[in-house]
Parts: sequence; C-alpha cells; structure tokens
Amino acid sequence: MKKTVVKFMCVLISALVMLSLFAGCSGETVDVKISDMLTETKVNVSSGKTVSEILKEAEVEIGDKDKVNPSADTVVDKDTEITVLRYATVSVECDGITKKVSLQGGKVSDAIENAGFKVTDKDSVNYDLDSYLTSDMKIVVERCEEVTLKVDGKTKKYQTSAETVDEFFEDNNIQVNKDDIVSHKGSAKIKGNMKIVIKRVTTKKITKKETIKYSTKYENSNSMNVGTSKVTVKGKNGQKTITYKVTYVDGKEDSRKAIKEKITKKPVDEVIVRGTKRTTAQLPKATEGYDGKKIVSKTRVDDCDGSGHGYYIIKYSDGTEDYEEY
Repeated sequence: MKKTVVKFMCVLISALVMLSLFAGCSGETVDVKISDMLTETKVNVSSGKTVSEILKEAEVEIGDKDKVNPSADTVVDKDTEITVLRYATVSVECDGITKKVSLQGGKVSDAIENAGFKVTDKDSVNYDLDSYLTSDMKIVVERCEEVTLKVDGKTKKYQTSAETVDEFFEDNNIQVNKDDIVSHKGSAKIKGNMKIVIKRVTTKKITKKETIKYSTKYENSNSMNVGTSKVTVKGKNGQKTITYKVTYVDGKEDSRKAIKEKITKKPVDEVIVRGTKRTTAQLPKATEGYDGKKIVSKTRVDDCDGSGHGYYIIKYSDGTEDYEEY
C-alpha cells in the first residue's frame, strides 16, 4: 500500500511539471515596434509585460527627461508601437542672435520655430529641417539674398548666403582674373537685389609697320629772286616697326600702348631753296610803307664785295619787314 501511494505521488508531480511547461510554451505573445527617433526595433514578447520591461529587454535605455508613449508602466497585451521622444538641448543661431532650445522628440524645424525665427525657402540651414534633434546640436540659419551677376555676356540670378562679394564668387566657383574689372570690391557686403558686373580684361601684343613721313627744310638764297624756289634734295619716307600692347574689355579694344619701336628705314628730309633777292620793281618805297604802315626801323646791310652797294632791312609797325637796295 505504501509503495502504491509513493508511485501515485511521483506520477502526480510529473503531471504538474509537464502541465506547467506546456502552459509556458503555449503562453500568448505580442509583436511590439519600438520607434526611437530614427531607429526602429521590432520584438516579440509575452503578453502582459509593461513598456518599461519591454524597453529593458530590447536594451533601449531611457533618460530621465526622455518621454515614452505609452507610459513606462503601461501593460502591453496586444500588438502595439512604443515611441521614444529623446530630450535634447540645442543652440539656434540666426540674424546674429543665438538662442538655447530644449525639446522632447523635436526636429530642426521645431527648434527654429521655438527660438522665434522664421525660415524661408531662400534661406540656408546647416541641417535638414526634418532631422531629429540631438544634444549639443548647433543649428545655423543663414539668410539668402538674391544677387544678379553679369559676366561673359550672360546675366544670371543667384540665391546666396555669402557675406561678401569674394565669398559669393568662391561659393559659386566664379573665376575672377586679376586684370578683370569688377563693379564691387571683394570686401563689399552682399545686399539684397545686388547687381555685380564683371568685365573681362585681356591683353595682346600686336606688331605693325608704320611710315615715317619726311620733313621739309627751307633754305634762303640771295642769288635767287623772291618768289622762286627749287628742290635740292628730294624727300623720302622712312619706316618703323612698332609693338603695341593692346587691352581688350569684354572682347572690344579699349586702349593700346607702344612698348617697343624700331626704325628699319630712316626718312630723308626734303630741302627747298627759296629766293630772297628782290628786283627794283619789287622794292617798296621806304618813306611811307604799305597802306600807311609806319616804319619802326631801317637797318643797312652792305654787300661783302666792297662795291658800296647793299640793301636796307625795313621793319614796320605791324611786324612785317621788307628790303630796299641802294
């Protein structure tokens, strides 16, 4: 009888153990999705666990100021989604002002709005507006201005956050050569609706052959009558080679400067001899002068042959002069 009781008890205990194991294996489970900002985790857990237990099992740490939805003590008994909103303190810089902002589960756009700034489509932000906030994030809003640039025969409008003209050129890969003419200094501040003009300046060396015109020289001869002349040396033009530095502005010649000159053929001056000898009929009356002009001086000039002949140089009040033989 005693053996029968012991055997019955062993069978009963074994049955209870098997029943317990069967109950544990066949317990109800739920699918849970954990959305932690940009991270998403899916887990399958036993029904009846709290949000806090599920997060711990999924190794998701929650900070003191983080927010969890549903709350940490909520019992999960069906498929659900747990959302974690992280607490972050960031700085927002705009228009020369910096503000600190603290949010739970906020995005960059939320931080900018919370700081009291407005952003337009033309403005530039160093983070995507839909990015979630993380601690110590520094958000910088740069106001964009419209700039019109005229260069190389084209006119184009730009949206820029550059502070100076030089920065604008650098940001937009605009090449400016040292000789180019720019309407604004590189240090000039960018302003709204600014118009910048770049004139391309190029130089070129040009060599040309040019004619050197001969000069005419006059000689007087007392052996020839007044009013007669003759060419004793015929003039000839010369030639020179000149190298110019030509400056072009936007393809059009603006100036040229001679930088080198070489005479390849010298000119020959033409010589003309003019007569100064007057006949008796050509000599004026020395008493009155012409048309009532007054004689201011009369200078005697003797011939060199000792003949006793010569002529007078007569000067009049109007600056003219004449000659009188004696």
